[in-house]
Amino acid sequence: MNNNSMYMNNDSIYMLQVSGRNYNNVVNKFQYYNEYGKLLKTEQFSDIGDISYNTIYKNKIYSFGPGGLYETDSKNMKSIKLNDKDINIVKFYNEKMYFYVNGGYKEDYYDSQICSDKNCVQINLAVVDFVVADEYLYVLGLNSLSIFKKDSLIKKIDLSENIPYQKILELDNRFFVVNDNKILEIVKEELLYIVDNDFIKDRNFINYNNIVADRISKNITIMSIKNNLLSKDKDYTYLNNARITYSLNEEEMLMYKYTINNNVELFSLDGSTLVKFKPNILDNDSVFMVYKIK
Repeated sequence: MNNNSMYMNNDSIYMLQVSGRNYNNVVNKFQYYNEYGKLLKTEQFSDIGDISYNTIYKNKIYSFGPGGLYETDSKNMKSIKLNDKDINIVKFYNEKMYFYVNGGYKEDYYDSQICSDKNCVQINLAVVDFVVADEYLYVLGLNSLSIFKKDSLIKKIDLSENIPYQKILELDNRFFVVNDNKILEIVKEELLYIVDNDFIKDRNFINYNNIVADRISKNITIMSIKNNLLSKDKDYTYLNNARITYSLNEEEMLMYKYTINNNVELFSLDGSTLVKFKPNILDNDSVFMVYKIK
């Protein structure tokens, strides 16, 4: 099928990232549907694991996990494999990709790396999150924040009193460590107390373009910093059993559901339904993500 011919009409196009087991391997699929549920195209790859994590950057989708790292160009509906390693986090800073390679526990250490296209920094701890700012690499572990400068560890801040969870919030080009009790800002080589955490309750909140999706509080919140204080500018209701997705052309956050009747439903943040259709998938397939790409 001529890919360009698909764009001759005004139909919206949706991509499903699907994984299923085939004998000893996992088959990772990228399926494209129009708004009427017609399957337009399928790409599939045989891997050792799924690719259930995702990052969106400049109209491209990055799907990753134990099965490796894939890049999907939403314009031409083409996916390529970039890496075979078990990759758990992918981020972009200053037009450059950085990713966390999870090697797991070895006999006497944890094998982990933060890599770019040029080099890798050996971390040797289970990474929860990381950010890159200027010449610094900040790596959040289970109970510490490690600060690297020019690929060398220069400081490690103990955060064991802040567990059971913590994650990094990126807001207006500033970085904050969020835990159950506090929000701390990363400033150069220090962590500064900002405010008690009455904002985010989800252990694995989603942070996208100053929007925070919090399934525990059932809120999707547009946040900002005003007078050096965190502010909630607008709240949307997190629909029951919904998951977060994105409209790539509009660069908007959306919600979707994969229902017990095997229907895919997409919603805008105000809760209105955008599309509903039944995808063509196998019984043992899992739908990990749904995107609106056109």
